[in-house]
Amino acid sequence: MIGETVTIVREVPGGEDSMGNPVFTTVDVDVPGCAFAPGSSAETAATFGARTETDGTVYAPSGTVFFPSDQIRIRGALYVVDGESEQWTNPYNLRGAGVVVNVKRAS
Repeated sequence: MIGETVTIVREVPGGEDSMGNPVFTTVDVDVPGCAFAPGSSAETAATFGARTETDGTVYAPSGTVFFPSDQIRIRGALYVVDGESEQWTNPYNLRGAGVVVNVKRAS
């Protein structure tokens, strides 16, 4: 398959602790056949020093589901979903053409 594999890191409910509070665990979902377009980087002044934010865009196969709470591991770096994913449709046959989602990484 052409493209690269990205990994969705998704929180799922894992029951309750001894006090009745919800406990979450993470599951990794590999998505092969993706493309990653690195975006711009910007340094921002944070309270405790400079911070660099890096943007990017993931192009995934049609039918891939990204939640706003997901994290995505791309080339070893962990990004967060920035906004909602969008399903693209081929205007000539009205079939799904893929999913695009913006991501952001802070370091």
